[in-house]
Amino acid sequence: MKPVEDGISDKRLMISKNQYTTCVEEWLEKGLKCYNNFTEQFKKNVSREKEPKEWDNMELVQHYLDNFISEFNSNFPSKGFLALCHNDTHRLNLLLRKKDQKLFILDHEYAYLNLPGNDMANYINETMLFNYEPEYYCLTDKVDFDKGYQIYQKFVEQFIQNYSFMNETKEGKDFLEFMKTKRYFIILNNIINLFYFLWSVCYVDFPTWQKKHYKEYYFVHGLDRIKIYLAGMNELKRLN
Repeated sequence: MKPVEDGISDKRLMISKNQYTTCVEEWLEKGLKCYNNFTEQFKKNVSREKEPKEWDNMELVQHYLDNFISEFNSNFPSKGFLALCHNDTHRLNLLLRKKDQKLFILDHEYAYLNLPGNDMANYINETMLFNYEPEYYCLTDKVDFDKGYQIYQKFVEQFIQNYSFMNETKEGKDFLEFMKTKRYFIILNNIINLFYFLWSVCYVDFPTWQKKHYKEYYFVHGLDRIKIYLAGMNELKRLN
């Protein structure tokens, strides 16, 4: 992965961060602490014999939290380029001005360096599978990577036209060719879903989970992200 240039001032520190280090160094530590508190209360209050499904779900989340770094490493490319991304592109963060059809992207809380194409892949993923208002749901049984890839290809065509200078070096040309592939699109999806799985875990708490149960947003969202991630891993195996 191409490193960030040296000499970046403290005022630009957030821009210099990338998704890899943010996940495996900052969010993972927070997620582990939060989930440890959750599981301590869960085990004291939830019977394995009476609610085995709840235990299966809890242990599934624990497994991917414990193995997060290896899962993330297996997807995040070791070579390539980074670009400044929004990292939370979905319809609730977009504002269209009708008079000139100008699109504004709102809520830059998670803006930092990431793989090119991440924002488009995230928007496709969110639009096809998730709804947040008026009630949350995820269509985990409707994952369609072929349809998503068709939309993504249109973005890549425009990206290559705008960044044709990358073809001047072998490293840049190889990366653009990689960007065109369905494998790269699936990798983007996997990284996105791992990130939001970890994001969800960071906000899980037992009192809220116990009160709302399966309507509780963060825990359910984390489970949904795992399901979509597993679908992506199966698709990568198929492509191999």
